[in-house]
Amino acid sequence: GLPETAIKAIEPIYQKALKEKEIAQACRALAEKIVLEGEIQGNKPEEKIQRLEEEINKTTPEMKPVLRIILAKWYYHYFSRNRYRFIDRDTTVNLDSKDFTTWDLPKLFNHIGSIYENVLKDEETLSQVPISKLDNFLEEGNVPTSLRSNLFEFFAHEALEFYMDDEQTTAKPKNAFEIEVDSPAFASVEEFVKWEPQTIDKDSCNLKALKLFQRLLSINIATNNESALIDNDYKRLLWVKGIAVGENKQEAYEKALQSLIANHPDNEFTSLPMSGLARIQVQKGNNIEALATAQKVVEKWPNSFGAPEARNVISDITTPSLSFNTEKVLSSSNSEIKISFKNLDKAYFRLIKRSETDFLSTEYYDPDSITRKQFEKLLTLEPFKSWEESLDPGKEYKLQNKVVALFQFIEELNKLKQKSVINVNNYNNNGWYFPLSNLPDDPDNITVFYRDRVEDEDASIGSTLL
Repeated sequence: GLPETAIKAIEPIYQKALKEKEIAQACRALAEKIVLEGEIQGNKPEEKIQRLEEEINKTTPEMKPVLRIILAKWYYHYFSRNRYRFIDRDTTVNLDSKDFTTWDLPKLFNHIGSIYENVLKDEETLSQVPISKLDNFLEEGNVPTSLRSNLFEFFAHEALEFYMDDEQTTAKPKNAFEIEVDSPAFASVEEFVKWEPQTIDKDSCNLKALKLFQRLLSINIATNNESALIDNDYKRLLWVKGIAVGENKQEAYEKALQSLIANHPDNEFTSLPMSGLARIQVQKGNNIEALATAQKVVEKWPNSFGAPEARNVISDITTPSLSFNTEKVLSSSNSEIKISFKNLDKAYFRLIKRSETDFLSTEYYDPDSITRKQFEKLLTLEPFKSWEESLDPGKEYKLQNKVVALFQFIEELNKLKQKSVINVNNYNNNGWYFPLSNLPDDPDNITVFYRDRVEDEDASIGSTLL
């Protein structure tokens, strides 16, 4: 609540961290200081960005990479808050202005991309700095440090997050680089890292993401980091599946997953592509195969990253389900219920009579909408008929259908000669009507009375319509 006081408290912390070369603490203190200064100036993202750029120019070389990553994220945050401005903005050709608030979207995204590229140029130096150097800066997550063991790998994934963002399609040029399904994009790791795609779209975010995946996977191979390789390769395949163009994309993706699994059968991170494969098998209707794949993940690696999705697959396959459809108005000639079910061998029915008083007890009552309270009340009534239906769930965990005839029950109801009176006065304010075409053609059992609407209620005329 007191930003000026907080700034004064942060300054000595920042200076001490600089003196002791505590990079993480210094970057954190500086970023917090800039945020507080921005609050004083109106809490505008552009104010923070400008201040951070000024600090980057005069800070130590060790801090620059971390601060530039923060800068890239702040630029993207500015876009997120002002997305509507960029979507409707015309292309600003040959604009060299330093005022980024006037840029079009391609120029802004290219600038953010250039910040990431500038940081990642120094791969050799960043690779020698362990990720633990940022312990006081990063919030602890659930990703093991073995997957992002140094600053280069961590910063590379931050850049990938930007390059693979769906918003990139908004700024895509006419001759944009596209990844073909039959290209080496779905190939083995060894073939993929050697691929040199040809394109005139050198600024393509897809091209930059592809090259980053190649760099990361090459590092994983060189360092024999199997877990990181599986993690990065699975992310690569997921990304390619989302953006590749051409036929048989799903088949190529499935084949690549199977190859990845076969090459690393005993690493717990293989649980990720295995759970992905199980999901594909469900989509193809191979529920038994999918269940076996998912169960293998849970049994072999119960606490792995892929286990939650595997459990979701198992639940989707084995959970019982039941739904039914019927006509709104049932008659002796049209009295069937279609049941759709899965993993059930019996269904229980109760047919309940409802009086006209119950129908009209609620103002603006809609027969198609029953509240929970009304439903609970219905369940307490004595059923006119109750019975059970045997169901055949099959052996493949698939949705089954069965038609249940209600003819005999409709006949019994007709014999009771039920009388239903609908008082339209209760519905005048709601424009109530009931199409006569909805009534069954059963003149022996149904009689309709009507009263004309006139200005003088005493002059209303009653008559028999049918």
